[in-house]
Amino acid sequence: MHPAARRPILSTLAALTLLLTSASACEPRPVQAAQAALPADASSPALLSVKKIPAWTNDGDAREHAVLVDEPRVKIVALALRRGAALPVHSVERPVTIQVVRGRGELRVGDTATRVEPGAVALLDAGAPHALTPEDGDLVVLLVHYLKP
Repeated sequence: MHPAARRPILSTLAALTLLLTSASACEPRPVQAAQAALPADASSPALLSVKKIPAWTNDGDAREHAVLVDEPRVKIVALALRRGAALPVHSVERPVTIQVVRGRGELRVGDTATRVEPGAVALLDAGAPHALTPEDGDLVVLLVHYLKP
């Protein structure tokens, strides 16, 4: 099958791939920001860095982001949506995952809407139009992983 013919199938499957776990099992835990020393032995796995998700509150700009990692294979961005500010419909040219760290809302991918809460992880195919609307003016904190080739 030609890759272009598979795109609608992949987009639908990616849009519906939600891994939900209990909120209590996924409570954010503070991590000390630190730069780890890289081992001299190149055959050993190396921890490049440890980053901390900002301790955002509902005060501040309606939308705020912080780039936590920007490496050749992945970019990770923390995103705060305050006082009900929505993430408008948009798409990204690469596959992404969206992880809900705090708050609840409705994730819409194409024509499919799903209620999400802390612990939800969505995998979206490249180019999938998506948006997120927070519930009840909640502060919503997301981690977005942009997967690079």
